[in-house]
Amino acid sequence: MSVDTDPLNELFVATKGSFPWSRVAPAMEYWYGITRGEKIVPRGRDEIDLVEYRHVIETLRKKPVSIECVKTIPEQPKNPLEYLQYERRLLAGLLGRLGTEDWNNLWLQLHECFAMKLLYRINGQYSRAWESIWHGIFFTCAYALIGDEEVFEECRAFLKVQEEALALGFKPDYPDTFLVLVA
Repeated sequence: MSVDTDPLNELFVATKGSFPWSRVAPAMEYWYGITRGEKIVPRGRDEIDLVEYRHVIETLRKKPVSIECVKTIPEQPKNPLEYLQYERRLLAGLLGRLGTEDWNNLWLQLHECFAMKLLYRINGQYSRAWESIWHGIFFTCAYALIGDEEVFEECRAFLKVQEEALALGFKPDYPDTFLVLVA
């Protein structure tokens, strides 16, 4: 499976004020590799920059967190209220700045040329991490599309740290503890 990014490039070219797709594409390269059949290989705890991971999550959330490394995906669902806290902030930042047509075009193009292939590849062992990966991809592209440098960098950093350890969200009953999957 290959990823045809031409439609995304065209969307970025057609959207006034957006960053060029060539600036966004490198953030997606790891995930493109997964769609081509490369394996997700979480790193060991000692191979991950946990200080950087914590910084990225704190920057998104705007509150201190601790990072807990787990070797298996917990059966319990993540804490949706804490997880949605920073998503709400990201969504609020898009409302009124990304028109409905651009929103729909971005969502459609990401799904058509990328998201479904990626979901197909990670279904099973890593499917619980899908939400974090997808939100990282969508918000990175959306903030690039509206040309918001600061939040684009926050979202791009979130995607980058997930190359080392997949984000599993906030631990149930421990709203300040963010779980990451390690080898």
